[in-house]
Amino acid sequence: MNEDMIKRVVSTVVRQCLAEQNKKAVCCFGFEVPVEASGKHVHLTQEDVERLFGAGHQLTPKRMISQPGQFLSEERVTILGPQGCFHNVAVLGPVRAHTQVEVSLTDAQALGVDAQVAMSGDLSHAADIMILSGNACILAEKSLIVAKNHLHMDPESAAKAGLKDGDVVDIEVGTDRPLIFRHVPVRAGEKHKLAMHIDYDEANACDYSKTGKGRIVRICDGSCQMACGGAASRTGSAAAGQAAAVTGETSRPAAGTFAEPETAAAGTGSAAPEREPAAAVTGRIGGNQGKAVELARSKENIPTGLRFKGNQAGAVKQREAYLEGSAEPDPGDMVLTEKFISEGQVKAAADSGARCIVLKPGAILSPLAKDCAARYHVRIRYTS
Repeated sequence: MNEDMIKRVVSTVVRQCLAEQNKKAVCCFGFEVPVEASGKHVHLTQEDVERLFGAGHQLTPKRMISQPGQFLSEERVTILGPQGCFHNVAVLGPVRAHTQVEVSLTDAQALGVDAQVAMSGDLSHAADIMILSGNACILAEKSLIVAKNHLHMDPESAAKAGLKDGDVVDIEVGTDRPLIFRHVPVRAGEKHKLAMHIDYDEANACDYSKTGKGRIVRICDGSCQMACGGAASRTGSAAAGQAAAVTGETSRPAAGTFAEPETAAAGTGSAAPEREPAAAVTGRIGGNQGKAVELARSKENIPTGLRFKGNQAGAVKQREAYLEGSAEPDPGDMVLTEKFISEGQVKAAADSGARCIVLKPGAILSPLAKDCAARYHVRIRYTS
């Protein structure tokens, strides 16, 4: 084969590839999608449903939500982290093979949990979290994530847009504060209905409203080729808030803004057509929830390994010494080896004259215990 023939073959192949890509880009570019904002919620296994609500308990559907076969249940739970908790968190059904807790980055900061952005179902780097009902408490290991935004598509919509399951697109949300969400994965199939899902951090960043629409402005292939040159300049001019909402690579927002624990209702294209009681964030757990936390004291099988936030770099040498057993606690220190620290334990330590309670790695300090420590002016620190 001579050089001229090779050039002709290569040119033909390149033209065919470009023509196919352009055909797909024209079909996809500008394709409108409804946008739905989802608040914090929990998916449970049947085993965890029974552990929280009693043997043989089945989730009770309250109403169907937008994705086929899924529903908001009557059951509600509290999620508890090292620094705070959220009450009245929605539980979605049906049950799943793995328990999964989905929160925003702001929620994770309030809980004190180092959560990772991941696709729903990818729990390889998920954080640990405690889940409480009225009379039970479980530690859900590797269950908490910040769900990455994504685009659901039924087969008909996917065919119209020229997309398939696993494709990646950029979507512009047209609001008073328009943002382009980069690298949005497409989830297409019979179990999906057309809708882009974002969390409330992202919804707040783009001034989301129930009537808001998104449109596809770019198709991302291996080299992330632009579907339309005009989208490049618009992407480049996006505000810094977009980077936080879309990539999660900038600094996390400060805690203090919390949204409704609702997911979209079927056929509405909106996140919360009827308002439910908000999931409250607080440092205290009262009533039955407080009793549920106390139950955890007797759970000897609660695993360690919760990832806590906080700057403890200044105590590295002391922590290592405690772990190696080569250093004695300072006068006034009390070392507690339990995996769950209750209010009663903190009060007992304070009554005995302790000025500082030293906890081992992975220990969980309940919000009531934290309040008790502040009330008695007892410091809390971790050995690792």
